[in-house]
Amino acid sequence: EAQSPVAGGGCGSEYGSGQEADGGLATGKEPVTKRARTDGSGAGQQAVLPSKLAFGMTTLEAAASEDKGCRQTMEDVHVIELEAGGTVAEAAGLRLSFFGIWDGHGGANCARFASKHLNQNVVQAGLLQAATPAAASGGKPDVKRAKQAVLEGFRMTDVALLSECKAHGWVDGACVVAAWVLGQLCLVANLGDARAVLARASEKEGEHGQL
Repeated sequence: EAQSPVAGGGCGSEYGSGQEADGGLATGKEPVTKRARTDGSGAGQQAVLPSKLAFGMTTLEAAASEDKGCRQTMEDVHVIELEAGGTVAEAAGLRLSFFGIWDGHGGANCARFASKHLNQNVVQAGLLQAATPAAASGGKPDVKRAKQAVLEGFRMTDVALLSECKAHGWVDGACVVAAWVLGQLCLVANLGDARAVLARASEKEGEHGQL
């Protein structure tokens, strides 16, 4: 199983499905939690989009919780996309899932923009091509090429974001931690003070240990 990465976000952070609670205002006192699984058994307080593809691989399970803490509005943004490769990945028999958390600093404009474009840019930079030949032969993805696609996708997103900030006068910012699951390969990247934790289920129920 793989869960969405978790990152700290000042007074409060948001982890979840790619949409902000109540149009950007997280007004509830209790954190909002949601879950999704690639085997279609997702359930939660908000609608989720479980994967329809049967990859014959490790089942992914993603859980999310959000709480704005002491801030007036939720500045953080989150994404859970169990089918992040679209029709191209489906036609090639590839699994591509994407998870990300953007920690907004001084507003949510940059976090919102980056959350909408990062995965698109990484895919455009060639992430699926890193695995397509391997999928046809039953082999593993080209890790070096996949990493290059992630780095290029970050660069493309940064360039586009700087242009938007200049055009609209945005003065906020954002950090991000993101993860892509390409077949059985998991790629994790971060920018700024956002981190992911890799853990393994303990033999004792309810306990987890950091690797």
